[in-house]
Amino acid sequence: MELYDGPFYKVLRKSLSSNLDILILSARYGLIDSKQLAISLTKYLEKNIPAINLDISFYWSGCNKGCAGHLLSDIGFQGCQQKQKAGVKIFIFGKEICSFVELEKINQYVEKFIRQNIQLFKRRNFNE
Repeated sequence: MELYDGPFYKVLRKSLSSNLDILILSARYGLIDSKQLAISLTKYLEKNIPAINLDISFYWSGCNKGCAGHLLSDIGFQGCQQKQKAGVKIFIFGKEICSFVELEKINQYVEKFIRQNIQLFKRRNFNE
């Protein structure tokens, strides 16, 4: 994995074993550690869905302002809080599909979603 670290954003580019493309918009006042969550999710998906063979983009916005980055990706994450607990809102192709997922459950949630909707991503990638 390559990590490009800039003053306003971080980009985690595709690793050799996957087609996952991750953009991390990091804010000074982020509610979540989007960099570590993105790295964790990438490693988890590479291990648990090794033959995915699709280009899927993941954009992470660490705070609730989001700077709209999460709306531009295939799967977007926006940091949020619910009852004093940090989590994320999840967006698919710009549409919110889940208003709160606890940080500890992100990896399993995303894996399950990709497995259940693999045809959606294939159509999006024109790989039918």
